[in-house]
Amino acid sequence: MLFSSKHDSQVTLVLDIQTSIVRAALVRFGNKTPPEFLYIHSIPLPFKPNVSSGYLVKITLRAITDVIQNILQEVSVRNSTFPAQPLRIVHTHCILSSPWIVSRARTISLRLPKNTKVTKEVVDTHVAVERNELLKNDTENLSVVEEKIFDVRLNGYSVPSWEGRMTRELEISYVVSVAGTRIVKSLRELVQHATSTKQIDFHSSLLLQHIGIQKIMPDRSEYALIHVHGELTDIIVIKKHSCTFFGSYPLGTQGIIRKIARATKTDERTAESLLSLYMGDHLDDSHAQATQKIVSDISRGWIHDLEKLLSQSGTSPSLPENIIISAHAHDAYFIQALESSYPHIHITPLSLEHIAPHVRFARQNERLRILGLCVEAINSIEGR
Repeated sequence: MLFSSKHDSQVTLVLDIQTSIVRAALVRFGNKTPPEFLYIHSIPLPFKPNVSSGYLVKITLRAITDVIQNILQEVSVRNSTFPAQPLRIVHTHCILSSPWIVSRARTISLRLPKNTKVTKEVVDTHVAVERNELLKNDTENLSVVEEKIFDVRLNGYSVPSWEGRMTRELEISYVVSVAGTRIVKSLRELVQHATSTKQIDFHSSLLLQHIGIQKIMPDRSEYALIHVHGELTDIIVIKKHSCTFFGSYPLGTQGIIRKIARATKTDERTAESLLSLYMGDHLDDSHAQATQKIVSDISRGWIHDLEKLLSQSGTSPSLPENIIISAHAHDAYFIQALESSYPHIHITPLSLEHIAPHVRFARQNERLRILGLCVEAINSIEGR
């Protein structure tokens, strides 16, 4: 395929950095066309129990280096094939998941001494005061990498066009995402060195997922979004289109498999097969009862950790009536666990059918729901 304009040759590097996998994608953003994934490369991160944070940083940065090199090799091959208009990486977006980034939902409520005009400077000043107070209490060296205002309420009413309006009561709902200063600096230096790209943005994966859901499911105003990674489960609670809670706990699909393996005294590959047989109701009679009890107990443990996270946050342990869920693997297992504990809630598995109208994947690429959702969110943020 030959490119028709200079704009077509400009592409974006997207890095998706989780605890169990690192991905790099070459994406073309267009003004009137959906984002297109030209190429995706993934490297799984090996799990080791009881390792230091320094070890996690080390293996993650090594994996990021490797996926970037793979992307650059792909660019080189394409440019050799089509030398008339070579691809050029002009922008990098780093999507960070827990524990690399922490997002916090905040609401500032102010009763003003007199009727006051609301300006961007007024809102930014109050958010900055709250942000500085938040960072002051952190013992780690953290940097704000992303901030988004979701709702401004004047005299109790949500007002989309609030600039220049007068009010006595001001309420600002916003999200701030912070990451370790050292890891951000390391990532920035690594990307700049490898790609010579100076335009590098950092994002919270959970926040991007919410923004993406707003775009592809605009009717959803109150829900919980649950994303089960390999080693973690993330949750975000949305009320009236605004984020009210972000949280994470250290049990994901791979952790579930390891628990099943230990309980059944098998290896992880056999444990994963047992889980698939359990979900398909294909267990033989001699193992069915024992395996069912093991899997059910582990399911309840996953739900217990979810409820514990919500209750410790000061949020009611009752989930919203609507849940959108995606998992690294075994979606049906986690849906069943939620349905068993919350029979009255409505669960929507995030599917490729939800994502397909909004992004394109080159034929050879794996179609990834969460990465597609996040890229659509970035497309929306940039006003395309």
